[in-house]
Amino acid sequence: MTTTPTLSPEITDKIIDYTASLCVYDDRPLRCCALTCRAWLPRSRFHRFKNVTLCKADVFRTFLNVLQQSPGVAEYIRSIVIQDPRERDDSGDPYLPQYMERWGPWVSENICDLPVSTFPKLETLRLSLTWERLDERTV
Repeated sequence: MTTTPTLSPEITDKIIDYTASLCVYDDRPLRCCALTCRAWLPRSRFHRFKNVTLCKADVFRTFLNVLQQSPGVAEYIRSIVIQDPRERDDSGDPYLPQYMERWGPWVSENICDLPVSTFPKLETLRLSLTWERLDERTV
């Protein structure tokens, strides 16, 4: 009978932690860790979803879809920031004016869809928005 060598959970956690420390702007390596095996999924999700920044309508929509398809992700979220795209360092982004035209009205219509009560470990919810672009229903 052949035995497959396995790594201890402590070692795999160290590998995932190290990978996460390198993934400041790109979470693809953490997505790969999550797909490696079931044992790696919780630690990968811990790092991938600990701090969520929503700064574009499509990112917001994708985030809501992830929550609907995998509700367990919500337990990993500690911080959510909804950020005005102008506050990001995207000054060279040619699509920024288009985002700004749609962002304020879009947030006004959809911010109530963010199910804040479903995040049992949420510590911070920060709205970093230009208030004059929001509908009075949101404010």
